[in-house]
Amino acid sequence: MHVRILRDRNWTPPEDRRMTVAYKAGWKGPVKRAWGQQLVKDGDAVEISAPARGAVAKAKP
Repeated sequence: MHVRILRDRNWTPPEDRRMTVAYKAGWKGPVKRAWGQQLVKDGDAVEISAPARGAVAKAKP
């Protein structure tokens, strides 16, 4: 699942309470489906479509 984060959020997954992930507003990328669904439910993220495979920008030398 790919999401775009709408506001800064510290996420502590229920399956591992020892870990916290800090998401910054505007970040886009893949997350575990369960995490993404909870972030969307809480209003902190929106689901976006995944980029096409091989669509990674290449760095200029």
